[in-house]
Amino acid sequence: MNYLFGITIAGVLSGLLAGLVGGGAEIIIVPLLTLFGIFGSLRHRIGTTLFMLLPPIGLFAAIRYYQKGFVDLKASLYMGFLFTVFASLSSKYSSEMDIVKLKKIFGVFTILAGFYIYNSKEKY
Repeated sequence: MNYLFGITIAGVLSGLLAGLVGGGAEIIIVPLLTLFGIFGSLRHRIGTTLFMLLPPIGLFAAIRYYQKGFVDLKASLYMGFLFTVFASLSSKYSSEMDIVKLKKIFGVFTILAGFYIYNSKEKY
């Protein structure tokens, strides 16, 4: 697949899906880059995705959800702080981890997350 076309489609689809279902890099962007054959290694796909997320990518989508009353601001800020701390710690580990182990962890997490979301009962 053409590089520019692949990253364009990944950017468009991940933006649409993130706004629609609130998915993050691990669920949407990295699998799309893998599907389209963009970047040769899983680490490269993860690193590029994390760098892409540095600016306020979801700002406008988050504002819409906030305006509709679907955001717990305190929980969001608290989780954001914890996310920042632990993403920093885990990125050091995963960037040095055996690639086979990293692929297995990533694959199992993605499958379990999808299975849970598919089978969960919506409360409201």
